[in-house]
Amino acid sequence: FQTEVNYDTLEVRDGPANSSPLIGEYHGTQAPQFLISTGNYMYLLFTTDNSRSSIGFLIHYESVTLESDSCLDPGIPVNGHRHGNNFNIRSTVTFSCDPGYTLSDEEPLVCERNHQWNHALPSCDGKCHVHQVADVQGS
Repeated sequence: FQTEVNYDTLEVRDGPANSSPLIGEYHGTQAPQFLISTGNYMYLLFTTDNSRSSIGFLIHYESVTLESDSCLDPGIPVNGHRHGNNFNIRSTVTFSCDPGYTLSDEEPLVCERNHQWNHALPSCDGKCHVHQVADVQGS
């Protein structure tokens, strides 16, 4: 999954229409390993400013029945780490980033009773550094 951050967004909703409950909005390299709907429909809307081309995204889907008291593996952010491997209902997992990257959302993920995480997987974003060049005048 790779789109232009802040310009290209994949919106995923739990149902057949753009008014269905929002599962998440994804951009950049931020996308969960799994998305779960409560029924047999998901609404996807890809919005782009069409100014650049990137890899885009590829989706594989299958129908599964959750018969456990847990959420699916939320994944691990690119350039990051997950802390916690318990995905049971009411459990939490946290994330951190490699040096030089910052976490987009510090809130831990919580596995809710509907077998879904309470929000999307955070991303690890590269820090931008500004270098000033000294004004050198020759004689």
